[in-house]
Amino acid sequence: MKLFDMGKSLLRHAGTLLVVMALSVLLYSCGSSSGSSNDDGGDIPLSSPKNFVITPKNASLDIAWTKLVSVLDVDATYEVYIGTTADNTQKLDLTPTIAGNLVSCTVSALADGTSLVNGQTYYIRLRAIYEGVGSAELSDAVEGMPVPAPSAPVISSHLGYENMLEVTWDDVQYAVNYKVYWKAGSTETTPDDDAEVEIVTNPRALIKDVTNGSAYRVWIQAMNNAGESGYDFEDITPAAATVVPAAPSATGFTSVSSSKTLTVSWTAVANARSYVLRYSTNSGFSKAANYEEIAVDAQSGTVTQMVTGLTNGTTYYFAVQAVNSVGSSAFTTIGSAVPASKAASNPIDFSDIDFELGTANSEYIFAEDVPASAFFPTGRSSDRLTRFKETAIGNMFCDGTAWYVADKYEDVDFVFLNGGYIEGPIAEGKVTVGSIMRIIPSESLEDTLTVISLTGEQVIDLFRRAAAVVHTGRGSKNTGAFAMVSSPVNYTIQYKTWDDTTWDGTTALTSTESSEYQYGWIKEDTLKINGVDIDTTKTYRIATTSYLADGNEGYITFLNGTNRVDHTEYLWEAVSNYIYEMGSVTPYLDGRMSLIGGVPLQAPGWKKGALDWVAPYDQTNYM
Repeated sequence: MKLFDMGKSLLRHAGTLLVVMALSVLLYSCGSSSGSSNDDGGDIPLSSPKNFVITPKNASLDIAWTKLVSVLDVDATYEVYIGTTADNTQKLDLTPTIAGNLVSCTVSALADGTSLVNGQTYYIRLRAIYEGVGSAELSDAVEGMPVPAPSAPVISSHLGYENMLEVTWDDVQYAVNYKVYWKAGSTETTPDDDAEVEIVTNPRALIKDVTNGSAYRVWIQAMNNAGESGYDFEDITPAAATVVPAAPSATGFTSVSSSKTLTVSWTAVANARSYVLRYSTNSGFSKAANYEEIAVDAQSGTVTQMVTGLTNGTTYYFAVQAVNSVGSSAFTTIGSAVPASKAASNPIDFSDIDFELGTANSEYIFAEDVPASAFFPTGRSSDRLTRFKETAIGNMFCDGTAWYVADKYEDVDFVFLNGGYIEGPIAEGKVTVGSIMRIIPSESLEDTLTVISLTGEQVIDLFRRAAAVVHTGRGSKNTGAFAMVSSPVNYTIQYKTWDDTTWDGTTALTSTESSEYQYGWIKEDTLKINGVDIDTTKTYRIATTSYLADGNEGYITFLNGTNRVDHTEYLWEAVSNYIYEMGSVTPYLDGRMSLIGGVPLQAPGWKKGALDWVAPYDQTNYM
């Protein structure tokens, strides 16, 4: 395993070797050896699961982890322990389910039969047993709290602007995110089947590109892993602007400094369709001044814009202008700030797993339920999202890597990673070096940061291979190659679609029947970088891991790349630096990757019925 390839580590950098060794100690304390004897009398180090995910449900907890490798050709079985304190857990009488490489179980009671209580914290530990070989030590305890399905949100305000609808509601206890539906002319108390839908994490939404003068009904629903709430709704009619928007106020202006970057925020202005953020090293902002401008889309509540490519130690002045179809407000000078690198004055100590990098403003979830369908009639719980859809944690890893490479080395066109690189969530609150290391599979901890060039044709080939990765809808065996990309990239993967209107609600497709729905294509005219089609005459610069650059996970395209540069830092260290410099990070999805059809079917906005499609190229060349 790479984690224990000490000769390789010593040649790299001693500082990171220390933290790899420290994490090895931590992980072995989480589930490492009891000295089990083999037939030769030697000790075999046995490991319990190191990374496992607990998903809260109503009066229960779903637990999932990756199947351990066999020892002396003996597969592991697993024991699950639970308690109300970390140092007093009792063994449960249950047998986890093994499906491919995914192991899972549901816990609904303590060892004495007492049902789990919503809102109560419980502690879970796991042990791996190798029959005839020995037993590993118990893992460290991981906390979990059952929660009920959230109650329905209550809309607190609603406004119609120029081609926009703004809705806010009271935050709901236990809600992980919210579904916002809208449709013109509806009178239904629940969303119409053809209503538009969007998922948001905060209790507010700004719906854009609606028609002025048309009455829209907007519904809000809260969700978590235990279920979905009922709905609250309001009718809103957007209207064309009649006056220029007010100038943004200096009140509420904030700036967060990081290396070569400033994050600037201000309070949104009513009826503004967009904003112009002007910045300069000259405080006067005269026409003769040397300044830059950024167009910023309308946002609800607080508008935030990151400004990159700045010079550390230099004072920058900012001004903001609100814009709609009538005109533009005056520029309001709202403040100044100085970008500076935290790491320059206080470098990250990667040998200290408790070194604090920053704060996660919400949980970066790693698993969620898959709804019932002809593929899984009873649904599927606690599935690994990075292996079958766009995720906030994947976006943060890719965008964070792009920021780090640009800050320290060079600009890249995009970052390309595989979903199997991430094997756990990031909890809300403090993020440490150990937080990041624990979610990386041990065999991937030493994958270094690599930058490589591909031609436009090779980039197209790379994404066709990404689309051809098996997609089972449950994040299990053979899905670790599923791609994660940075924000300049947008694409849609299209799969054959089952006509759900003919499904009887109970009968599952056979493995042979379902296999043809599990391999996708890049939908024509959807693969773009910065909104532009791939230029086959251009060479693109891509950041990835050394593991993928070596052609692993089926991405042999990289083997034909040029100008490869292997940097010394591990990929997860680059992400750690990003979190450290930003200070705080917030989960986000932006639709960079879309899926049509396949498994699971019922993604937000999915409509029942077969989808007409034609495969644009011979997919078998990329499988």
